[in-house]
Amino acid sequence: MRLFDHCRNSFPSEASPSLRGSLGEVAVAALDNAYDKPIQFAETFLLQPIPGQAGGFFIHNQVLRLVLG
Repeated sequence: MRLFDHCRNSFPSEASPSLRGSLGEVAVAALDNAYDKPIQFAETFLLQPIPGQAGGFFIHNQVLRLVLG
């Protein structure tokens, strides 16, 4: 059995509009596994529109912070 076969997560997140149609996103969550205490993390990134593709976005400046300990 692999470590995260029975994982659960929850993503309360905050999004706010930014410059030039982009969207700033902050998610704080805990990845729960069957063997150890939950691994907490925070992720911050910008969703930037793809030029020339209506409704298309890409992730820009992604930062992932694991809370270990």
